[in-house]
Amino acid sequence: MAELKMSIGTKSHGDRPLTPVEVARAIQDLQKETKEPLEKIADRLGVHKDTCNMFLSILDLPNDWHDIWRFGQADESGRLPFSMASRLAPKFKKNLLSKNDLDLLKGAALDPKMPARRDDVSNILTCISKNPEKTLEKCFEEIMNLIPERIPAFVFITDIKPEFVAELKSRSEKIGKPVKEIILEIFSHYFPTNSVEDLRIKNEQYIQILFNEEGHNALYKLAEDEGTVLKNLINHIFIKEGF
Repeated sequence: MAELKMSIGTKSHGDRPLTPVEVARAIQDLQKETKEPLEKIADRLGVHKDTCNMFLSILDLPNDWHDIWRFGQADESGRLPFSMASRLAPKFKKNLLSKNDLDLLKGAALDPKMPARRDDVSNILTCISKNPEKTLEKCFEEIMNLIPERIPAFVFITDIKPEFVAELKSRSEKIGKPVKEIILEIFSHYFPTNSVEDLRIKNEQYIQILFNEEGHNALYKLAEDEGTVLKNLINHIFIKEGF
């Protein structure tokens, strides 16, 4: 009971000792042993009956789907977020999804390039419900094609000396060019082309830079090549540029 209580409900913290299917089987065992209604078992566990039903729904799925669930996000071992189980199980139980459909959705959720998220799966299932004439494959194509390619971006925030900000503003007024453009022009001497996607100065003492992956990698190498620590790199660049 202690492990079950630590593994169920929104008040659980840290590592949960039981996996989702172990929670489901423990609830099922309690039902058999105590002969109590699910409402009373849920009350003993400090959760709503719907929470217990959500876990029990795992057992409505094919046997080889019982152990694939985990708390948290999908992982490299092929396990899926438990939150998907309650969306898939009722449709499988009502024969609205086949075993092949489940396997397709599993493959989509574990796609290394563009994994289908929980909301994507929900949208695919909604598509099926509203359009019974459509196959899951068709709904899958329609929903996933609406999702733009996910491109990783990296935000770097560090100090910038106030006197450098003042000099940038002065130059901006003299040449009629925005401060942002002046900085981007300077950065073009140090970072790969188009690797700095955006930047802004905050409170005249911090600079926030949005890099793509190539720029983010170049950031660390540049600090090493310039013989300075990362947090001083931007000020170091402005010093080299005569600020």
